[in-house]
Amino acid sequence: MELLVMGLRNISRNRRRTALNAAALTIGTAIMIVSLAWVRGYFTSFYDGIINLDTGHAQVLHRDYLDERRRLPLDLTVTGYEELRGELMKADAVLAASPRLQFSARVGDGRRATYLAGRGIDPEGEAGVSVIDEHIETGSYLAEDEPGVLVSSRFASRLGVSPGEEIVIDVIDRDGVPRSTRIAVTGTFRLGYPAIDDQVFFMDLGSAQRLLRMDDAVTHLVLTLDAGARVEPLLETIRGRVPALTNREELALHEWRTFVRAIVSAVEADIAGFSMIIAVLYLLVIIGILNSMSMAVHERTKELGTLRAIGMTRRQVRWLLFAEGVGIALLGTAAGAALSAVSSIYFGGIGFDLTALEGTGLPIPFAERFTADFRVQDYLLGAAVGLATAIAGTILPARRAARLPVAAALGSHLE
Repeated sequence: MELLVMGLRNISRNRRRTALNAAALTIGTAIMIVSLAWVRGYFTSFYDGIINLDTGHAQVLHRDYLDERRRLPLDLTVTGYEELRGELMKADAVLAASPRLQFSARVGDGRRATYLAGRGIDPEGEAGVSVIDEHIETGSYLAEDEPGVLVSSRFASRLGVSPGEEIVIDVIDRDGVPRSTRIAVTGTFRLGYPAIDDQVFFMDLGSAQRLLRMDDAVTHLVLTLDAGARVEPLLETIRGRVPALTNREELALHEWRTFVRAIVSAVEADIAGFSMIIAVLYLLVIIGILNSMSMAVHERTKELGTLRAIGMTRRQVRWLLFAEGVGIALLGTAAGAALSAVSSIYFGGIGFDLTALEGTGLPIPFAERFTADFRVQDYLLGAAVGLATAIAGTILPARRAARLPVAAALGSHLE
């Protein structure tokens, strides 16, 4: 206890040395905590964007649909979807389920047209599995039992149409017969996700089914689950509790990653790159901390020799320096955690505006803002690494200093 008190007293005695070492630890700890939150926020933001804007957490499809999805097949469908939807909603993990009917269409104003992917949706159900209803720019969202379409603001501007005006939709129905309809634009949307803004329009499900002669069939049943981005463990539970998924061999349940493998691969590659940069950066910080702590011990060689000369044992010298190192480590890591907590107000709360990235053509669903994802374990890990680094930076030079002969230590200041 006496050595501990003496060590803590030495910390306040040489304030300049203590301040420099504590500052190094503060910066290192803060860098680690903020970096961990930043990387997690990066993939959480993008993955949540994909799930909320496009895929949902999981989807029920015909088992062969994915092999043929490039042609948006209308012959590989989920029939009796209302009954299946009711069964799915009984599973504890399922929060929402909504049908979609995806098809290819030629969309225009009668004089000019372009090919887009159509998505027939149940307006109320879709609001539970995506956020399209929250991104209406002009006009209004689709209404139940009222024919209408939503087009992106970019497409509406290109075609020169506004809410309330009609557009022409030409399709090839389920039986291979060309069909056409005129339908009013109820509203325009902007998601900031080129894969949808530039390629997809939305249509009320009833109108889409009548146009395509689909009767009681859809191509997708999209699910929102009580989970984050990692949903695969829940899928087996859902399969076991929904008899139709096991009894109907033509159906398959897929997690969201299945539909966006290219984006997931790109994000994971980015995360690996970020992690490597952070690791190198923190390694440099650790080396700096170790060097600082080591130099602090080295500069006190004569002082330590004096302590040895008046009767302090080598073991006591090591424990004295260890107590000082722990004290400085606690001070620096606490300050680093506090600095990170303050920075989390901005990085985790306010974040960065990403709307300027729209129009860059990047095939990733940017949200309007990017925020870091701070968690308690980040603070614990940052503090643990900071403490371990400071202690390691003290123990090694302390052992060397304690081994020096008393006479050599006392004369260390002489040339």
